[in-house]
Amino acid sequence: MTVTNEDNIEFLELASWNPSWAIAELEKKVIGVNEDHQPGLLSLAFPLKFLSDYKKVYRYGGKIDHFQKRIYLSPYADVHGLTVGMKEFDKRGLAVMHELLSFTIEKRLVTDHLTHFRRELVMPQKLMRLPLKHCGIFYVSDRGKRFSLFLTKAYDDSELIGKCPLVLWKEKVQNLVGTLRYLLFGIC
Repeated sequence: MTVTNEDNIEFLELASWNPSWAIAELEKKVIGVNEDHQPGLLSLAFPLKFLSDYKKVYRYGGKIDHFQKRIYLSPYADVHGLTVGMKEFDKRGLAVMHELLSFTIEKRLVTDHLTHFRRELVMPQKLMRLPLKHCGIFYVSDRGKRFSLFLTKAYDDSELIGKCPLVLWKEKVQNLVGTLRYLLFGIC
C-alpha cells in the first residue's frame, strides 16, 4: 500500500509481517526453520573460504577465531540503540551483506548498490572496510572502476556452485553470441 507523508513523499507501508520470515540464510543452514523464530542475537560463525594462495598469518589467526565466536545481531533484528564502535556493529554489518548476497542469483553485488542503502540498513559510513578486513567471508574485486563483492562460499575458484536456471540460461546465450560473433565477424 502506498502512503504519503507530511512532506508529500510517497513510500510503501508494510501491511503485515510474519516473524518466521525473518530467518537469515546462515541461520536456515545451521539451525533450520522454526515457526516461533524471533530475530535477535546470534552466535553463528560465517563460513570462511580463503584463496588457494592465501597464507593465514599466525598473528591474525587468533583475531579471526575471536571474531567468529563473537555474538551479533541478526540482520532482521531491531537495531535501535546499536551505534558505531560497538562490538556487534561490524559483525551485524557483515551479516547484512552476507544476507543480501545470499538473495542474489549470482551471489555478487556491485558495492555501489550497497552504499545507496547504507543508512536504511544501519551500515557503517566506510562500508568497504568491512569486507576488506574480513577477507575469508567475501572476495572483493576491483576490476574496472567499481568494486564487486562476491560470497566466497558460493564459488569454487571462479565457478558458481549450485547455479540457478537463469544463470545457466545466461551462460548459454553468452556462448551462443560468442559463437555467432566468431562465425560472422571472426571476433573472439
